[in-house]
Amino acid sequence: MVQVKKTLLTEMKDIEKVADLIGEKGDKKLKIGKNLIKVLDSKGNLKRYKVVNYSGDHSQVQKDMQDETDIKNILEKYGRTGILPVVANPGMYDDFSDVPDYQEAQNQIRKADEAFAALPSKIREKFENDPAKMIQYLNDESNIEESIKLGLRERKIVQEEIIQKVEVINQADNQAQ
Repeated sequence: MVQVKKTLLTEMKDIEKVADLIGEKGDKKLKIGKNLIKVLDSKGNLKRYKVVNYSGDHSQVQKDMQDETDIKNILEKYGRTGILPVVANPGMYDDFSDVPDYQEAQNQIRKADEAFAALPSKIREKFENDPAKMIQYLNDESNIEESIKLGLRERKIVQEEIIQKVEVINQADNQAQ
């Protein structure tokens, strides 16, 4: 075995967890860096050595879900019941083929921001300097007339269609020829 400084050597029982050596009250038994841990069985005999790299930071892992997410517990429950756990959020399936890629979406946002910045300051103030609020305003059908007055839209010119009546005269004569 490789020579290790005794200051790095810590003992723990086989039923203990490394988290127990760190402690939640600040009574840390591990030192920052690599720690060599003697793992003892229930009789106090050496079972194995374990190396733990401890950074000193508190873990961001939610410990309250530890037993529910442990694969051993999931498989044990599956062995008893024959049912796998149900996922609360099964995901979303949809057709996203017309959605632009990330870079194209960023370019569209940049262009929208530049166009908004080019507007007069009075108009930008009306929307609290937020392009998203202006887009929401423009999407509202009740704001069409006011947005035309502000110069944000152009009035659509509706061309009237001229319907001509066409009659076929002497249809019988044309068929005889």
